[in-house]
Amino acid sequence: MSGAAFTHGEPQPTLRLAICGNVFPGDDLDSVTQALAGPWQRFQQSIAPQPSAACFGLYLGHQAASAWLHGGPQAEALASAVANHSQGLWTGNAFPYGGFHGAEVKRKAFSPSWDQPERLAYTLEAAEALSHLAKNAPSPQTRLSLSTCPLGYGEDPLDEDQAIAHLRAFSHWAEQHEAECGTAITLALEPEPDGRFERVEVLANWLASAFSLEERRYLGICWDICHAEVVGESAEELLGACRRLDVRIAKVQVSAALQVANAAHPAARERLAILAQDPYLHQVRGHSSDGQRLAFPDLGPALEAPVSHGDQWRIHCHVPIHFGDLGDGLKGTAWSPSIAAARASGIRDYELETYTLPVLPQSLRAGGVVETMVEEWHALQSALGLTGP
Repeated sequence: MSGAAFTHGEPQPTLRLAICGNVFPGDDLDSVTQALAGPWQRFQQSIAPQPSAACFGLYLGHQAASAWLHGGPQAEALASAVANHSQGLWTGNAFPYGGFHGAEVKRKAFSPSWDQPERLAYTLEAAEALSHLAKNAPSPQTRLSLSTCPLGYGEDPLDEDQAIAHLRAFSHWAEQHEAECGTAITLALEPEPDGRFERVEVLANWLASAFSLEERRYLGICWDICHAEVVGESAEELLGACRRLDVRIAKVQVSAALQVANAAHPAARERLAILAQDPYLHQVRGHSSDGQRLAFPDLGPALEAPVSHGDQWRIHCHVPIHFGDLGDGLKGTAWSPSIAAARASGIRDYELETYTLPVLPQSLRAGGVVETMVEEWHALQSALGLTGP
């Protein structure tokens, strides 16, 4: 089933599990080193021993990735932290260019778009860093994935021909890199609500039409379960499209969206108003009580719009996966059925990505960041049929 499996036609014998490091700042090397030696180490100690290691999902912003390539004491310190604390390194996140933990991120998370040379340059630097650091980890990996934005934000102008040229340049670089270093890196475009591509099926069709099968050895898709739930794309739809078109899903990002049973509920609106003040985009999809489809670019505009009793929303907000009922008609969307479908299709790479943890209101998480990560890890282990201590 080559269309859904991860790597280059080769089956993976075991599951690979990671937690995306973008929950921690990654704009400079010191921040990533401190995260590995501090909260990540506390997380590892809290889950040990486990039947499957929780690997670190590398996030380096463009300044940190560039600094890594220039070497020096900070780069050496990061390499040492990876060797001592990462457990393993097989995936990275190059979606946010930088400033992902700034005061306001919003649409800037999509910039620069893939028609800009800065996006290609950054992605190549991040891929180089991931490849070298992966070999430095306790369990060296030679099959890697690196997620990226879905070309850009949907409303922003984009030169598609130039974006294709840049992605093709990455594919050619990755082919040469594998020949020289023995490490295969798949760049995984990640559909997101209101992105240039917001559905896996549409992106898969575009990749199949724009790139040859050989070029798609190094170009695939990152399936974010939260994003798919918000736009209403089922696991069966997206997996069927990837299988039919022979487009690879490089990894599954395990996350839950926030759903609202009644958008007119006063207590729910009060809690959502607090959430709307955080730095991130919270795109909203849903339907009104009379069956009309609803779509808003962010939670703020959704809260300002007229609302009727019984309007239902799905919100792009990554909430901890182990939560079910959050009260006041707020719930996390179902994610474990998608995990079951992914496993049945042959996908072996899964990455928890609740990057919102540092800014979520306390009512949407339990305890601190590390404590919540531990609870999420146990939920993922259970969904995958793995047994804890």
